[in-house]
Amino acid sequence: MNEKWWLNEVNLVTLGLLSGNEDKDKTLLDFYDKIGARVADRGYVYPHFSETMPIGTTLTDYYHKHGLYFTSFTSVGKWKISDTEALIAAAKIHVDDGADGIHFDMFFMPEQDNDRVPAAVAEIFSKVRQYAKEKYNRIICFAGNEWVMENRTALTMAKESDVVWIESYAYSALEIVRAARLGRAIGGTDKPVWYHWQPEDDAKCRIDNLKNLPKSMFSACLFENALFLCNPQYPVFDTMGEDKSQEFLGKFGKWYIIPINDGWRESLFQYTEFLRTYKDYYIGANPKTELLLAFTPTQINEANQCMDLLLAEGISYQPYVYGEAPHGELNTNIKTAYQRVLVLGETIKSVDDLRVILSILKEESSHIIKFETIEKVIAGVMVKDSKTLIHLLHYGYTDSSDSLESTEPIHITIKTGKINNLKLVSPDMKDEMTIPFTTDGELPSFTIPGLTYYSLVILEGDQEVIYG
Repeated sequence: MNEKWWLNEVNLVTLGLLSGNEDKDKTLLDFYDKIGARVADRGYVYPHFSETMPIGTTLTDYYHKHGLYFTSFTSVGKWKISDTEALIAAAKIHVDDGADGIHFDMFFMPEQDNDRVPAAVAEIFSKVRQYAKEKYNRIICFAGNEWVMENRTALTMAKESDVVWIESYAYSALEIVRAARLGRAIGGTDKPVWYHWQPEDDAKCRIDNLKNLPKSMFSACLFENALFLCNPQYPVFDTMGEDKSQEFLGKFGKWYIIPINDGWRESLFQYTEFLRTYKDYYIGANPKTELLLAFTPTQINEANQCMDLLLAEGISYQPYVYGEAPHGELNTNIKTAYQRVLVLGETIKSVDDLRVILSILKEESSHIIKFETIEKVIAGVMVKDSKTLIHLLHYGYTDSSDSLESTEPIHITIKTGKINNLKLVSPDMKDEMTIPFTTDGELPSFTIPGLTYYSLVILEGDQEVIYG
């Protein structure tokens, strides 16, 4: 298996549970093939870590035979510091059974979220990685569940794990952007952020009927260079007496596997094809903004409110978590990389303080990129090599319409170096579009046609975005 095999994978299938029988698995294998996935996230579900027993390598060999990497799954909710050795032992069973990665579900929720948790998380990951390397020469990927990064253990896991694996029950495009941006900031640009939408009992109808919801969720992930986990089916809790499929994880309640509908499936095919085609623009790209929002793990709830407000106001920012192991310090070098640094608890005490300076921050954010629209659109700038990448997200989707009407044309001015070519690509368009541009005082200015869900503007030139 390759060193850090998960870094260059852009389309993954999660809960695509293969049985090991070619006939029974044909539909799922066809789904893997059409998506273009080489990763089976949560490809096998073990019981609670305290009940984990070996299954042997037959099933894992079957995944490998079909060219798939395989991550396992086990529930660890309400774990204790005293469970550290038991968690290591359970993870070693996964490794012995041939798993390439391990997903600890609910790991972000220990019984007590105290100062000893970071060291325990680091010990578990370190010892299991070492075991896999020494015994099997295998590089294990830890993709622990950080949920929506709402407590300090989740932030610790994002720092220590190999993949920032986030999830939410509700749907909000801006919530996805905020959680993915935080995960990307903690993980660094070389650590993937995987996003999974988990429906509740009252969201089952979405899986049965909606076809455009995955486009909206996928678009929010594309906006942040995060990966949308493609499910052929979803676990739904408590179907209120409607037994539509097999029971799943029944020990913890009535969970059922609900297959996605054909429209949902086609939306995934459409967007994954786009991501395969343009993946080089998403791997290794670096975000550019003049505003840093810094906070400690214990301030995460207030910080989430601040980040939500900045997004809703269209203000580009980069989060930074510091203090408390395993996070570092907020030093001068980090601060001087930005025109403005907001430190929660120091320069601003709360989200209310942030509201007071919103107009100033909006003006400052327009120094890099300015776009003229009255629609629900946010923009973000990233850079890779000599390319400036402008991500545009339309976040007005609702279940009631299951669609988004395209916006009016959007005029954009971007602070960048000399550019030679400008093109527009989108999973909502059939072909690339070359966009004419003008230079107004060395600032390229151009207009794109209406935005449906998501578009990427690619500016190719001699240098990257300029600041100061």
